[in-house]
Amino acid sequence: MMVEFIGSTGAGKTTVAAEVQRRLAELASVDTAPDFVAGLIGLPPLAKPFHRNLVSDLVGLPFFLRSLRRHRKYIGFVLGVLARQRLALQAANRVRSTIRKIGVYEILERHANRRIVLVDEGTVLHAHNLFVYTSRAYSAADLDRYASLVPLPERIVYVRAPLDTLVRRSLERPDPPREIRSRDRRLVELYAGRAHAMFETLVDIPIIRERVVIVDNPGDRPVASAQAVDEVVESILRERA
Repeated sequence: MMVEFIGSTGAGKTTVAAEVQRRLAELASVDTAPDFVAGLIGLPPLAKPFHRNLVSDLVGLPFFLRSLRRHRKYIGFVLGVLARQRLALQAANRVRSTIRKIGVYEILERHANRRIVLVDEGTVLHAHNLFVYTSRAYSAADLDRYASLVPLPERIVYVRAPLDTLVRRSLERPDPPREIRSRDRRLVELYAGRAHAMFETLVDIPIIRERVVIVDNPGDRPVASAQAVDEVVESILRERA
């Protein structure tokens, strides 16, 4: 069973996912996607994001290639969006990310079985790369089309925070995304606003909404309340039952 965490940069997705994993581990078999993929080829959990992505790229590629026919409309849509973006290097990185995300999705579809796998960088979150870090505007029709084509997990956990909190946390991050590494406040505010608006629209699309659990995470630290974590855990266990 796949559970994907989505939300804007600074919302606290990774922290919330870690707390959900800790709580779930007391009740069921649970893994993260990178650890599950590494385990398939006999590797221990990998700590560095570079190594995690490299293993996911290599292991996921054959699964991606075997699923091309199944996901051809989604891939075509993504390539069409990327073709409208001006920066070739960014577009190339996002193509690679698309291949990785679909490859990992297919691995989990085929091998996770009853095991709960938490996904922090999945197919639904890929909308952030396509529609936020770009100078081109997107439309509601673009998001509707995306939602109708993207490979969906069984459960989606949307972690959100107020816009001013997203901006502050993004500026304070020791490892900000490449696009906001300059820590230009005006740029961070622009991207945070676009991301917040995009996710609010995306999770209200019926096919997404029926799978979503929302975690509001407005505090000074990106840590969800125990009640919110319990609600997520209960929702996951109900879905798996």
